[in-house]
Amino acid sequence: MRKLTPTFLLFILTLHLYGQVERDKALHFLGGNLFGLAGAGIAKNASDGNRVWTFVGAVAGSTLIGLAKETVDAGQRENGWDNDDLVATI
Repeated sequence: MRKLTPTFLLFILTLHLYGQVERDKALHFLGGNLFGLAGAGIAKNASDGNRVWTFVGAVAGSTLIGLAKETVDAGQRENGWDNDDLVATI
């Protein structure tokens, strides 16, 4: 019989939660992470490695791309502004 390790339980929980998350929200989350990473890199270089500004850059990068995406969506007839998408991106 297999012993249930914390890692195995986390894996099972992640699979279960992934099935419940909308694909759209998962893509927003991924995009926000990528642009947050870019924002963090820019802020880290600009601030000589200051951790607070690196964090601010990460949040700013994901916020900017989220606002841009929702602005585009708001102009589409079959789509629209979605605060849940914005939160998923940030």
